[in-house]
Amino acid sequence: LVHIKLEIVEKICVAIGNIRRKPLEINEYLIAFHDEWNKRQKPSDKEFIKGVVKPDDEIGYWNNFFTSLMTTLGVSSDKERLVKILAKIYSDARSFECFDDVHEVLAELKAKSLKLGMLSNAFPSAEEIINRLELKQYFDYILLSYKFEYIKPEPQIYQFAVETLNVDIKKSIFVDDRWAFVKAAIELEM
Repeated sequence: LVHIKLEIVEKICVAIGNIRRKPLEINEYLIAFHDEWNKRQKPSDKEFIKGVVKPDDEIGYWNNFFTSLMTTLGVSSDKERLVKILAKIYSDARSFECFDDVHEVLAELKAKSLKLGMLSNAFPSAEEIINRLELKQYFDYILLSYKFEYIKPEPQIYQFAVETLNVDIKKSIFVDDRWAFVKAAIELEM
């Protein structure tokens, strides 16, 4: 539904390029970012993600994330200062915007009288992002994992979501950008 603003990514690339004294293309940054993100979606990181329940935890997560990413991108000097800045940027709701068609698609789905729920492995800043980008109006229920003891792809979180929406799991459709999360929903007969 949302992504970090392109102009922020451009500024990040310029800053990293200046520090490492070698330009950083946006695609190089995004590939490295997504590789780091995907590494952290393994079972070994699950407990760490579950530990992110307060804003300070979120900053800690992003500090750890960007420390590793800066190493990957060849940043050695002034890394700590840059990591702290990046952690604040990625924890700030003002850094995000919706994909172009999000409001249009959600409005159309809502107009069809469908029950819509959001189920997200999310950090505390997600709530402010949802409010700031006026997404809450489209959903009958929003389940953010930082407020719950389970995360996707654990079956309990899907079960809780359909029970809360009072819908038949077999008549529910689950959409996600991660195959592991979709596969878990399919295994529950969504």
